[in-house]
Amino acid sequence: IIIRWLRDFPTWLGIRDLLHNRLTFLYFFAWSFYQSAIPAVSEALSTGKKQLVQYYISRYLQLGTLFSVTVFSLLMATGAFYVRGALGGQWTLAEGFLVVASLSGLLLPWAWLTDALQQGAGRTGTTMFIMLVEQALRLGLLFLFVQRFQFLGIYLAALSALVLKCLLAWTINHRTIVRLH
Repeated sequence: IIIRWLRDFPTWLGIRDLLHNRLTFLYFFAWSFYQSAIPAVSEALSTGKKQLVQYYISRYLQLGTLFSVTVFSLLMATGAFYVRGALGGQWTLAEGFLVVASLSGLLLPWAWLTDALQQGAGRTGTTMFIMLVEQALRLGLLFLFVQRFQFLGIYLAALSALVLKCLLAWTINHRTIVRLH
């Protein structure tokens, strides 16, 4: 999809690599934090303590969102300076996409915690189903958006798929694992 419809794709993929591997990778430092929810949720659910699971979810979301907002703020404050000052003029196109590239990080606490909750509840099949839906939607949206919006379409497809994943996963988790307040 990208090779076929993204004009000058090697340049744009270099810019995406810069945005992802040098800037927005900061969000991924929190991944192990969300993974630590799996044993906590598993133990609480195995002993029937659903209120404890609700408490864990609220705290993980609170701290995870705080981390993501902090990283987002850091990227907005220093990202353009880093691109301009440290990398050189050939990377200035990346500045215009810094905000949209960083937005997905604000959704990661919501997305990753759904996975941890499902895995802690022993619902790995649910996790797989939701990931398949998310990735199928992402591919379909890449097909539509890259033709129309070019490089921006990559981020629009990813953000749209991530939003749908969060909505679908939290709805399923609310109905099948633990009621969320």
